[in-house]
Amino acid sequence: MKSFSLFTLSNDLRVLLVPMEGAKSITVLGMVKTGSRYETSKKEGLAHFYEHIVFRGTQKYPVKRDLALAVDKIGAEYNGATSKEYTFYYVKSAAKDLDVGLDIVSQLLVYPLLKQGDIDVERGVILEELHMYEDIPHFKAEMELFKLLYSQHPLGKNGIGFPKTINSFQSNDFLAFKKKFYTADKTVVVVAGKMKVEEVKEKVERCFGKMERGQRIAFKLVEGLRGKKFSKIKRQTDQVHLALGVRALPRLDKRRFAQTLLNIILGQGMSSRLFQRIREQEGLCYSIKSDIELFQDTGALAIEAGLNKERVSEATERIKKELFLISKEKVSDDELVKAKDYFQGRLALDLEDSYQQAIFYGEQALLEKNIKRPNDLLREIEKVDNSSILSVGKELFSPENIKLVLVGGR
Repeated sequence: MKSFSLFTLSNDLRVLLVPMEGAKSITVLGMVKTGSRYETSKKEGLAHFYEHIVFRGTQKYPVKRDLALAVDKIGAEYNGATSKEYTFYYVKSAAKDLDVGLDIVSQLLVYPLLKQGDIDVERGVILEELHMYEDIPHFKAEMELFKLLYSQHPLGKNGIGFPKTINSFQSNDFLAFKKKFYTADKTVVVVAGKMKVEEVKEKVERCFGKMERGQRIAFKLVEGLRGKKFSKIKRQTDQVHLALGVRALPRLDKRRFAQTLLNIILGQGMSSRLFQRIREQEGLCYSIKSDIELFQDTGALAIEAGLNKERVSEATERIKKELFLISKEKVSDDELVKAKDYFQGRLALDLEDSYQQAIFYGEQALLEKNIKRPNDLLREIEKVDNSSILSVGKELFSPENIKLVLVGGR
């Protein structure tokens, strides 16, 4: 059986069907190429607010409770999320309830009501969401780190907006936003799970065929790294929350597979260098990890940790030492093999689930030139050698590239 089928509707909307043998669930995912990096300063937070407001009512489900009842009646789950480069909506259900999933996702994408009264109510919800992220130290540290990495650029914004912009948005803003971004040419629909492919094709056409085309929208490219390197935010906390990061390789860079393995060796799992040396050997923290976020023209590698308030300087220098070490010395053969096995194992676990399969294929279809199957990724990972990882480490971890945020303490 083919791992996926890709076709395009007459309105230029792309559709991926991902049959999963043995699956009992099915996920319908609608992914749109819009997010916070497409926003101007006056419209900051609009993409996220829009993602919220569509759940308030659609043509078929005019009240939010109607939508919730339709999902609860079949024991399904549904949600949406806004990132910096895309927004998505999904319904995951038993395979027999595919029609409900297609209906709901198409209603959210194509037929939202965007009523002023609903906007006024949801405004309060989003303001409290903003307050929540501001109040949680490790979220605050992450947001501040992106400000340092992408100063004066939309990628450096928090994505939610701030009170002035959130309070300014009115119904006409959402209608204009929908017309500009929620168009067939900027949308990918993925159906993953148990299915009969030919039947699903007909149903997708009926649900999404009326979505209108739009115009191509460009985003602001990143510029050279600049601005301050350090930010300290005082809070009454029992720990100091650290976020330390660098700009990383972008989504389409051929070296991203070496970067992936570097990240695994550095800070993924309890056998990683950071976990073993900063926590287990030195006792400087409880949690520590590294993660990578990829964008179309750049990326970010960030380390997060909750540190003993009395040993912050010691821990920070110890973390930097690990970065400089992996940029100066080749990783061992054993570490390389372990990282490749870790990647393979995590990929297998992730792709057991129809929702994760939908995200895996949807991101690629929306943001990349070609779609790689899991085995394609494994082949690319297998090609990576110690020298490739060392080369990426040297590029990423030069001292002038490192940005640091501390939240909490004196």
